[in-house]
Parts: sequence; C-alpha cells; structure tokens
Amino acid sequence: HSAAAVGKPIKTFANLTSSPIISMCFDDRQRKFFLGDSAGNITCHNYINGSLMKEFEAHQDQVTQLVYCDEDKCLLSASWDRSVCIADDMDNDEGVLLRTMKGHGKDITCLAVSFSLKLVASSGADGHILVWHYGLGVLEGICKGHAQDVTALQFLEPYAVLMSADILGNICLWGLPPAHASVRFQCKVRIKNILINPVYSVVLCAA
Repeated sequence: HSAAAVGKPIKTFANLTSSPIISMCFDDRQRKFFLGDSAGNITCHNYINGSLMKEFEAHQDQVTQLVYCDEDKCLLSASWDRSVCIADDMDNDEGVLLRTMKGHGKDITCLAVSFSLKLVASSGADGHILVWHYGLGVLEGICKGHAQDVTALQFLEPYAVLMSADILGNICLWGLPPAHASVRFQCKVRIKNILINPVYSVVLCAA
C-alpha cells in the first residue's frame, strides 16, 4: 500500500516556527506551504524540504486562518488582532502587504474568499460576519444572526451565497452581492442540529 492509502506520514518537518503553529495552507500549485503561528508570524516554506522561502508582515496576535487565492496568487490571513490582511505572493523574496481590513469587535475566528464574487468574509467570536470587497478592502456589509463563535465559512460559488456554521450547531445561508438588495447580508435559510437521544436530527427552517 502507498503511504497515502494507509495514512502514513510522507514527510515531517520540525522546528519550522518558534511559536506553536495555528494555521496552514498551500499555494495554487501545492509546491509551497504557509504557516501562521500563535505569535502572529506568517512564513512560506518549500514543500520538498521545508526550507524557509520568505516571510510575510506579521500580525500582532495569533493567526487563526490562512487562505490562498489561487486566481490572484494572494495570501489572506486572519488574526486575533482583529484584522484581515491580503498579501501578494508573486514576489520571490517577500510577501508584499496589499491591504489590511479592520472592523471586528472581537477576535476573528475564520475566513473565506471568493475571487469570482470579489468578496472576502471574516467571522468573529461575537458571531458577526463581515463581508469585504476583495479588491478595495472596504466593508460591504455585516451578516448578523449567530449568537456565538462562527467556526466555518464557505462561499457557495457560483452563487452569491455564503454558508456559515457556529459552535451551537447552527448553519446559515446568507445572500450576497450582486443579489438583489433585499436579500443581501440576510440569513435566508437556517439549519439547526438538535440532539434527540440517541441520534442527531437536522431541522431546516426558512428565514
């Protein structure tokens, strides 16, 4: 059996960062990987040997998520310092910071990007989801409907819809630009996980 078939590690790289690793992602070709640590540092490494290729401008606190935009070759990062950064990955020597978005009142928990919609979504520990314009870095709107930490975000491309989930088991579907103004940043569908002993049941509620 191949290593992948039986779940064996193919490579192990040690001591890549001075602080605990919190987040990771690959580039579009999967030839290098990016690490975000608890001190706010972001580094880029060679996939073959783990060697350091370049560093990005650091956050002031833990890097909670890294997302790579394949189409634009940019690295997006979210942090407990309540900021979202977009950096150009085209330079071989350093990650060039393009934009910084600030607006969260609580720690940022997760991040998603849609190049086709030109939107970035970031969620906070207060349950609020901020939707930004990818190219301009300006706030487009706020999705309010979660009462606790949002744990996952996913754009449902090619549709102008964002899916979110929180620690209480709620899943929401949000309308986004360029959809009609009446549905933008509104929760149109909410799914709740309810424990009914001994199995889980899913209840679908229309907003």
